[in-house]
Amino acid sequence: ATTPDSLLALAQSLDSISISFRHRTISGSIVFIEANNVFLNLGSEDGIRAGQRVFVYAAGSEQSEQKNNEAGKVGELQVVEVRGPHLSHTRIISGEGKIKMKDKVQVTVVK
Repeated sequence: ATTPDSLLALAQSLDSISISFRHRTISGSIVFIEANNVFLNLGSEDGIRAGQRVFVYAAGSEQSEQKNNEAGKVGELQVVEVRGPHLSHTRIISGEGKIKMKDKVQVTVVK
């Protein structure tokens, strides 16, 4: 049975819960492009979620190795659907015509 004292104890314990999230930037690449649809080799096991924005860097560019470098960015994608442990369907937000197969991508995930 629930008593007022047990409810008070529960409320007090909830006040002291500390949740910490770790942000990290992960890298992947474009594996397939069809029109405005782009597929990445990042998915659920990598921490990708629908709605996230992903930055695209030209394959082989030095900028693709650096986090959030605006100078090397060729486009931006938004995750539409996570289709597997290492597969996501995205749509082009910017950079249409510049984004190519094997371009590198970076996204910040929370785990």
